[in-house]
Amino acid sequence: MVGHLITYTQPYYFWLVVMVLIGTGCVVAYAVRAHHAMCLLAAHEYRNVVVRAYSRPLFVVRLSLVVLTLLLLWIALLRPQYPLDDAQTHYEYGRDVVIAVDISRSMLVADHAEQTMRIDRARNIIQTLLGNVASERLALIAFSGSALTLCPLTKDSAAFRMFVDLLSPDILSGGGTTSIACALQEAISLFGQQGERSHKLLIIITDGEDFSPDLADVQKKAEDLGVHISVIGIGSESGGPIPCYNDKGEKTGYQRDQQGIVISRLNEPLLRTMTQRFHGLYLSSALSDEHITHKLLTWVRAREAERGAHYKLEGRGDLFMWCITAALMIVLITWI
Repeated sequence: MVGHLITYTQPYYFWLVVMVLIGTGCVVAYAVRAHHAMCLLAAHEYRNVVVRAYSRPLFVVRLSLVVLTLLLLWIALLRPQYPLDDAQTHYEYGRDVVIAVDISRSMLVADHAEQTMRIDRARNIIQTLLGNVASERLALIAFSGSALTLCPLTKDSAAFRMFVDLLSPDILSGGGTTSIACALQEAISLFGQQGERSHKLLIIITDGEDFSPDLADVQKKAEDLGVHISVIGIGSESGGPIPCYNDKGEKTGYQRDQQGIVISRLNEPLLRTMTQRFHGLYLSSALSDEHITHKLLTWVRAREAERGAHYKLEGRGDLFMWCITAALMIVLITWI
């Protein structure tokens, strides 16, 4: 920026000033050699006879105009702009999406079909979704036997990724069980803080092994509020044993009950019923991360975007055409 008036929108062309200086140096060197040759060819009083219309002042003027032409073309490449009187107000449009992730102990299961822990697959899906989100604001809820908002609605993807990396059964008490009702209640509270919104979109990532006694009542509240819910079912019908770890993070065996080793299975019927009731999608983790992301974004963007934050953008007028025009006129003048 020069002062507070002229700005350059293509500043990466500043390095071309080196080319301008080299070109100017070549032109000046050529002119000096030509003038030296002229001095050797004829004395000063006979130069007009040898070379028609020779004039040393005119020669210097033409040389200066050539240098000025190179300078103007370089400035045109930088695309200079000047401020206009009228500032324009721009609004951001997007949708608010809450993602609730199950972090109960059953999410540590590594299903045979998945070969990775369910919680790791959930993180991978969210990371893929983040890489494709454009203007939406995202919030993150972690839930097990209780629920907690880890990240409020934000467009800061870097901050959101940090909280995604923290997802673990150890960050909440009651991590041994799953309560979808707690996740719904936390999402309802979060939506209530945003005032009146046309669409309240919730994505739940869980294996569906729900132990909440009041799920029906909370579902009724969510339905009355107009929440739309899509669910990603993590796990398989065959399921797998729930691992146990000591304080050092070492695997010590598997969770047991009176019947033996506890097997955690995907409760797909419950999750499908929820999505049908709340106008959403049910997506199995058997799908690829890219396929899940594509379907979710299609579902989200089918809803009308809300007008969010606004900012004023100072109007700018272009000057590069004036630079090019001046350069062309100088070229014509030098040929006259």
